[in-house]
Amino acid sequence: MIVSMSSRVRPTRKLRRTFTLSPQNVAYIEKQARERNMPSLSAFLDELLQEKTREQKLAEIEANTIAYYDSLTDEERLVQDSVARFVNAFPQYRVHHLLRTAGVESALARLGGVAVAGAAYRGVGIPACIASGRSAARALL
Repeated sequence: MIVSMSSRVRPTRKLRRTFTLSPQNVAYIEKQARERNMPSLSAFLDELLQEKTREQKLAEIEANTIAYYDSLTDEERLVQDSVARFVNAFPQYRVHHLLRTAGVESALARLGGVAVAGAAYRGVGIPACIASGRSAARALL
């Protein structure tokens, strides 16, 4: 058995895993471990396994969420939703996103009584969402 002494994780006992790697794979792992400033190849492989476990859990959550939405009737599904995962990053808007957003906002202003707010329009951070909500509220008053 090996005891993990990573500073990010409490020491835990775990079973030893054995890998058979080609020289190219070893060279790649050594390079990645150096780039990430990992104390050892074992620590790097542990981190990779943890990342894979997180990805599998997220994939399971995504599949369950999609199955739930697929099970809704048309009456229950008033708004079409999509599930997306952005690993360690904010979502990126497409080119000319703000122009399209401005077009939507001006069309809704002409209708009156409807405004949009949230991360889908003018920024994904919490401050941007708050500002978006305030702006939409002002437009409706």
